[in-house]
Amino acid sequence: MGNAKLGEKRQKIERRRELIITSVLIGIVILGSYGFVFGLTWALNNPRPFAVVEGWSMLPTYQDKDLVVVQGVNPSEIKLGDIIVYHQPNNYENLIIHRVVNVTTRSGQVFFKAKGDNNMAPDPWLIPDSLVVGKVIYHVSSIGLLFLILSGPLIDGITLGNFLSILLIALLIFVAYRTPVQEKKEARKYG
Repeated sequence: MGNAKLGEKRQKIERRRELIITSVLIGIVILGSYGFVFGLTWALNNPRPFAVVEGWSMLPTYQDKDLVVVQGVNPSEIKLGDIIVYHQPNNYENLIIHRVVNVTTRSGQVFFKAKGDNNMAPDPWLIPDSLVVGKVIYHVSSIGLLFLILSGPLIDGITLGNFLSILLIALLIFVAYRTPVQEKKEARKYG
């Protein structure tokens, strides 16, 4: 009887150790994911470091659903030919990714004129520096659709990406904690 109890005690200790390791790994993944995004936000000086190209106005430079990385910059650093991301003047929710074709200053404020590479004419408005999100510094082809799907709202401020992360963590926890219960049931059934 002594060896059986000792073996059972060792199994419990080993199982607790596995659960602690699993919990720590889940915590590292969560903190790592959020740390990466917050770190990128800080490093790029931009609360919106990513944007997705929607449409064909920037062909051949960017395709529909490309993901661009956006660095926050001082408007005085933006030059002709830079590609910027900005809020549409008459529709703040709409982000536009176009190339700067003119820079003017009026009463100390910088304004930009932009144009899509595939468009015949420039955008019909002057863009005040206050509407500029930042300058595009990198792009990743075709991954924007996944980004749009994962960052889209699901319910009450929760994105699909957040929901899937929570679901995955819950599944990992369920599997990690279910295994010892299942083992005990099997041990009672056959032992």
